[in-house]
Amino acid sequence: MIFATVGTQLTFNRLIQYLHEVVEQHPHEIFAQTIDKEYEYRAIGRLVCVKTLTPQEFDRHMSTARLVVSHAGIGSIISASRFQKPIILVPRRCDLGEHRNDHQVDTTRRFADSRGIYVANDRSEISELLVADLEPRPALDPASSSLISGISRFIAST
Repeated sequence: MIFATVGTQLTFNRLIQYLHEVVEQHPHEIFAQTIDKEYEYRAIGRLVCVKTLTPQEFDRHMSTARLVVSHAGIGSIISASRFQKPIILVPRRCDLGEHRNDHQVDTTRRFADSRGIYVANDRSEISELLVADLEPRPALDPASSSLISGISRFIAST
């Protein structure tokens, strides 16, 4: 199963539409968290869309997925690392009205060469990656993460 998530703050219809097109061409089973109750899509048995998930449901889907397709959010990257899953990032774009700036495009540039992170900008790139043998994200090592150690120091000092 492939787990897709758009995060918890903004809809991402372009990503969901790409997934609909992909399942019409390939026999992928995709479970998607969309946060959008207004988005209309054809019922396709291999693509299940839900608006929201509890943290426990999110973790369950993340842990059982063979790979993750996501917006380019740091929380999704951390979750993929936590569960050692390969992740395909599709950045929201400002020029398409999907976000207020291009920080997700910048995120994909920053992480493009990281182990287990793959970037797709359109349906054909997603489709190619879904059938590829993708390397998983390495496990998070809090001791070697400057971000995590910095946050830990900050919390300890307050």
